[in-house]
Amino acid sequence: MSLSNADTEIIDDPSFATRMLRMLWADKFALCAAIFLIVVIILAFVGPAWLGELATKQNLRGRNLAPFQWQREWYFWLGADALGRPHRPDRCPS
Repeated sequence: MSLSNADTEIIDDPSFATRMLRMLWADKFALCAAIFLIVVIILAFVGPAWLGELATKQNLRGRNLAPFQWQREWYFWLGADALGRPHRPDRCPS
């Protein structure tokens, strides 16, 4: 037996991006997490344009609204703070 064979082809390794996509496709939980992170990053850039001045304008009639009241506007679904501004995850009290 000889180690050299004329029919043997050297196959290049796939690129880094291809390997990562294959690993994500194989692990469905990691794929869902990656999609969620991409959506959060996109909304972090697009979100301020959607809210406009709602994030800074006071609405004292709507202060301390409870979360998950679906009859209210979509931006009050997480409730409101003491100044009536809609709650956002990045403005949680610490």
